[in-house]
Amino acid sequence: MDTNKNLFAALLKAQQAMGQLVPDSTNPHLRNRYASLAAVLDVARQPLADNGLVLYQAATLSEGAVIVTSSLVHPASGEVVQEMLPIPLEKMTAQTIGGAITYGRRYLAMAMCGLAPDEDDDGNTASSAVPRQQQAPRPAPQRTPQPAHRPAQNGSAKPTPALPETLDELPELDPDGGAPAEPNPFHDAPANGKQAGNDTPGPADALRINALEIIEAAGLKTPGQAQAWSAQHGYRTNEHSARNAWMTMINDHFGGASLTPPKIREAIVAYIEMCLAEGKKDPVTA
Repeated sequence: MDTNKNLFAALLKAQQAMGQLVPDSTNPHLRNRYASLAAVLDVARQPLADNGLVLYQAATLSEGAVIVTSSLVHPASGEVVQEMLPIPLEKMTAQTIGGAITYGRRYLAMAMCGLAPDEDDDGNTASSAVPRQQQAPRPAPQRTPQPAHRPAQNGSAKPTPALPETLDELPELDPDGGAPAEPNPFHDAPANGKQAGNDTPGPADALRINALEIIEAAGLKTPGQAQAWSAQHGYRTNEHSARNAWMTMINDHFGGASLTPPKIREAIVAYIEMCLAEGKKDPVTA
């Protein structure tokens, strides 16, 4: 403190000569009154000069912030008191930089001269330049796995059969014409069994083969493409009806859950089978 005794003695006299700082501006958002930088300097500048003191202020940019420095200098003794105020900026534009510099100069000048207005905006002028505190990311909601089928009313669950990816993966037909290994849930025809007394595949096998051939020929890879195909070829009256049929099938036979890519493939095969089994709704030629 002794090293700046001349400066503080002069500052004491200057403060005694300073009048009351009167707010001269209105915040357009909060409608409160505050003292502008011009009002602060009007009150402080002459008393400081009369007592041999200089108020020197400057600003620099550093790492996304404006650094405002304010110094009180007593030239006769060479004593200096300096304070610094960093103001973070959310974005670097001429307006935000200029506003932050004015804000910093105003508050540092008031602090170093011991001035305070009757009202103030409590830093609202620079609030748009100060980034908001980042909130911790919310954890992703935990999704409860859904069953791939709906349980029957008696409590037993009837699984949806896994459908082949290609024609080569079709199950081998029973040479003895025995009972079907996996009943098809999309129609009542017997699945996976030759008709008794001949080598002709059953109607369910024919539907599956036809569905796979259609999917390969038409390049159906997404539910939307399958729905559009069914509407274009008369198996549904329009695409809205096709979407409704798709959703009903997913809810009834796939548990209504989000489908993985393999399940989407299974669902597309099942959807085309269902269309073929039910027949066309319109007289549109495939």
